Amino acid sequence: MFNRVRTICIPVVDFQSAIDFYVNMLGFKLVRDMTISDLRWVELKLPGDLEGRDVTISLLPPLPGTFETGRLTGIVLECDDVTRTYRQLARHGVPFIQPPTSHYLADFATLVDPDGNQLIIAGPRHI
Repeated sequence: MFNRVRTICIPVVDFQSAIDFYVNMLGFKLVRDMTISDLRWVELKLPGDLEGRDVTISLLPPLPGTFETGRLTGIVLECDDVTRTYRQLARHGVPFIQPPTSHYLADFATLVDPDGNQLIIAGPRHI
């Protein structure tokens, strides 16, 4: 029935700050930046997606009461070493609300984008 998850949407207020954060601080690749009927649509992908099959992250304006900023997105970004990735991102100014923590399933940390949206980085248990 379904082939894959195609897009995950994140509400943002300031598109330029969000693009700068996701592209320059987290290393995503800007795939599309366009306006459709006064709605700005920005799509991002991980840089290693050579076949165009990875999930895209779409930045969209918030919709009050339904699609708002400042929440846990449910997005989990996988990495090989959470502590190393955390240190690298923190050195570049990425804010975290939770430092690397070991859980019985994996290590994880929670970062925050300029709109207060929370994303989790997770990887194999090393701590």
